[in-house]
Amino acid sequence: MGQRFDALVTGIGDGGTWVRIFEPSAEGRRTGDFPELKVGQLLRVRGATIRVSSPASQ
Repeated sequence: MGQRFDALVTGIGDGGTWVRIFEPSAEGRRTGDFPELKVGQLLRVRGATIRVSSPASQ
């Protein structure tokens, strides 16, 4: 944890901002108070916590 990744904003809504990292491939919710982002925007994120869920548990 704490490693930085290049990411792409994939969704924005009341539940938060969703980003996808490319290596390793993963998607997650971005948390915190940050400037407004737009879907498709590239940014740099830091991995803070990981929760893995299988498709059956979603």
